[in-house]
Amino acid sequence: MIKLRDIEKKYPSPEGGEITALSLSRLDIQAGEEIGLAGASGTGKTTLLNIISGISLPSRGSVRINEVEINLLPEAQRDLFRAQTIGYVFQTFNLIPSLTAKENVLASIVFGKKIPAQAREERCLALLKRVGLSHRINHKPGQLSGGEQQRVSIARALANRPAVVIADEPTANLDMKTRMMVLELLREVCRENTATLIMATHDQEVLKSLKRVIDLEQTKEGAKEDATQDSMA
Repeated sequence: MIKLRDIEKKYPSPEGGEITALSLSRLDIQAGEEIGLAGASGTGKTTLLNIISGISLPSRGSVRINEVEINLLPEAQRDLFRAQTIGYVFQTFNLIPSLTAKENVLASIVFGKKIPAQAREERCLALLKRVGLSHRINHKPGQLSGGEQQRVSIARALANRPAVVIADEPTANLDMKTRMMVLELLREVCRENTATLIMATHDQEVLKSLKRVIDLEQTKEGAKEDATQDSMA
């Protein structure tokens, strides 16, 4: 379970003072849920994802994942916790350009220290097969299409069997056909692994398909609790 309390993130303003990028009093996410984050650019979707994942620390407040208050962990422990517990699918793929698809996924497995050494390559190859890239394992990102790069990113995010998968506009840079394929793959694999999926997206069709949507524009307008909408999905 994920619990956020009294979260605020501020940045220095070029004109002096501070800019509040995110203010959220309370958010609870149950294990296995599929959550959509909605809101226009600048409402704090990526900021919230980065705070949940421990990439960024809140200016105040607490973030608990499975009773671990990650914002209080030393940086090295926080990085390891993220590698073992959270899979992140980035909008811009964020693959290491000098490594092959196989090496990108293996690097995540090695860093996570969760999969036994003798099982790492098997895990890597099984994931790349699951996302339909068995024939592209030795290709570097520059040799792959956008959809293929995003599928490598999904395989990497799932490498350490994370309890939580975070996706920041995972289909934004893809054409319509590839977008739907990547989206369904991401949701399907998360369900198979009973992973919680938290996805920021502008795509209204995607949001309509989710049972729970958090509208961060409403939180900026002063909502005390999480701004949750239930869809008919």
